[in-house]
Amino acid sequence: MEEMVEKRRWRQGLLPLHLFFMAMAIIFIVIGAIVQHWNFNIGILVTEFGMLVLPASLFMLVKKNNIKKQFRFNAPKVSDLWKMVLAGIFFVPFIGLLNSMINIWLVYGLNIQPPQIPTEPGLLGPLITFMIAAVTPGFCEEFFFRGLLLTEYEKKMGYFQAALISALLFGMFHYNLMNFFGPFALGLVFAWVMQVTDSIWTAMLGHMINNSFAVVMLYLTAGADQTQNMKAVEQLGTLWPLMAVGTILFLAAIALPCAYVSTLFLRSIRKQHLKTGDQLSMSNRNFEVITAGRVDIVLKEIVLDYAFSEEIETTYKRLYKNKNVRLVNKHWFSRELTFKIRLKEWWPVLICAIMYIGVNVLNVMSMMAETVK
Repeated sequence: MEEMVEKRRWRQGLLPLHLFFMAMAIIFIVIGAIVQHWNFNIGILVTEFGMLVLPASLFMLVKKNNIKKQFRFNAPKVSDLWKMVLAGIFFVPFIGLLNSMINIWLVYGLNIQPPQIPTEPGLLGPLITFMIAAVTPGFCEEFFFRGLLLTEYEKKMGYFQAALISALLFGMFHYNLMNFFGPFALGLVFAWVMQVTDSIWTAMLGHMINNSFAVVMLYLTAGADQTQNMKAVEQLGTLWPLMAVGTILFLAAIALPCAYVSTLFLRSIRKQHLKTGDQLSMSNRNFEVITAGRVDIVLKEIVLDYAFSEEIETTYKRLYKNKNVRLVNKHWFSRELTFKIRLKEWWPVLICAIMYIGVNVLNVMSMMAETVK
């Protein structure tokens, strides 16, 4: 009897999920690197579908979870989609700023030239690169990190902590020091919008928008002479820290206002996805959401004698048009950071973090060696 209880606890704990994540990380590093070196496009398809989507699906089938419910394949509102597109567009400069926090110091300080994604030639080249570098990761990585990891973490902890940990693993899984802070921030945004809309499609769309801009920039800079840029960096000498700081400040002047506009669109999405218990302020009156359907909402005014407070039936459309409506409570709360991380369940993640450090050290050493040549 005790053995059965122990097995049940093991299945219900996070250790199986983390062992699975560690196995995928090892396969990704070893086999994924080999296949991508042989053929980049085929390698991306193999790693994304074969090492993320297929294993995650099998893992959920073994656990006998409902695939649609687990991965939240729920139809989003049309307004969610176009707002996510605009939010993603305005968030791109901020992602560039975050990644530059490391890239600039490596480029200016160590004279390292970051590796570039190969471009496809011909008329169909941009379309092929778009499908490989934007559409495929947008679907597959969201399927794994938000559909699998985020949802599993939410069963054990609050929304905020689940989003934070899944975003950290998302940034780490790229195994690229030059591309950590950007994916980490995106992981938080994609987790938030998926939790709010209860649909993975909004997160996938945001992911594709971000990667699409990376593809556009890739083709715009494809003909640039990088050797001249590296020579210019060498001539900076001891002045490179000043140039690095100046570049970051210049990027921040563009990125921060754009990020603020992005948050406005995200907050607008939140306003159209209220849940029971949310509190609203409207024309100097406070209300609590009693029931929230897909279209209709029932509000109850918060007064001293709550038992006799007035109930109001309205719709999302009416609330959205009312410019006096303000959300009082947030989707995430810092007090959710109360979940205890036990080493016996999290040691595979610790090993993945060590692998991440090791891989990045080797990559930086390899790029420095290429620079010397």
